[in-house]
Amino acid sequence: MRHIGTIAEKKQAERFVLFLASQQIEAELRPLQETGYAVWVFDEERVATAHQQLETFLTRPDDPQFDVPEGHQSRVARQFLQHRPPAERSRENPSPSG
Repeated sequence: MRHIGTIAEKKQAERFVLFLASQQIEAELRPLQETGYAVWVFDEERVATAHQQLETFLTRPDDPQFDVPEGHQSRVARQFLQHRPPAERSRENPSPSG
C-alpha cells in the first residue's frame, strides 16, 4: 500500500476514491491531523496510474471524467471509502491462489 497524495476537501477526496474504484483501483482515505485526506492505493502495480490520475484531478477537480454515476457506484466501490484494516480486507477478498 502506498500514499499517492493528499486532497484538501473530504467530498472531493471521496469523489476521487470512487473514481479510482470505477477504474478497478482499490484505495482508501485517511484523515490527516492538520487538514486534508491522504489517498492510499493498495495495489503496487496500480500506484503509477492512480498517481497520474490524482495529478490530473488536482489540476481539474471538477472535470466530468471523474464523475461516477450513482447507478455505477457499486457496493465494492463504496467500501473503498471506509477504512478497513489489511487483515479485514484479506478475509473479505481471499487471494485466488489461496
